[in-house]
Amino acid sequence: VDRIWDLQKLALGDFAPDLTILLDQSVEKGLARAASRESRQQSGEDRFERLDTEFHQTLRQAYLDIARTDDKRICVVAADQSIDGVHVDILAILLQKFGM
Repeated sequence: VDRIWDLQKLALGDFAPDLTILLDQSVEKGLARAASRESRQQSGEDRFERLDTEFHQTLRQAYLDIARTDDKRICVVAADQSIDGVHVDILAILLQKFGM
């Protein structure tokens, strides 16, 4: 988590967005989705996905921990639901946050 904060500080300085939406799903589903996308597109950009499951679990947990520490700005949306479900959840967050 400290490395993520350090990278954010390096890239953004003191700037922070008003809202960050973290699309969360299990590592297994995420890697399966990425593999499916790669097999369709054959872009060769799967280096990150080739890292072991433990790496992805650690990374996911770090982002969830960050979201818990900054829950006024970072909203977690379950990405393992339908596209319509994700859409509805994001719209609800936007309405609540910005009154859109």
